[in-house]
Amino acid sequence: MKIAPHANDTLLLLSALGLLYVGRISQLAEPWLMTKLALLVAYITLGFGTHRVARTAPGRIACFTGAVLAFGSMVVVAMTKSPHPFGIMGG
Repeated sequence: MKIAPHANDTLLLLSALGLLYVGRISQLAEPWLMTKLALLVAYITLGFGTHRVARTAPGRIACFTGAVLAFGSMVVVAMTKSPHPFGIMGG
């Protein structure tokens, strides 16, 4: 169980980068993909913070909440193909 989260996160990140490479997709031409990739990195970082970095309960809760929001934002970005997951800035 200690290796599974790392393997999952690595697989997610490599598949995102592989999709960009195989599909020859320009990040500048598809800004929603760049947003989704940034949210994936935020999700991984916050998940790491939840389990390893945060020492206090409020810190863990903040990291966990951020990770859940990042994941939800990734889903919204993927469904809407908009780089603005909650309609901010006219997305």
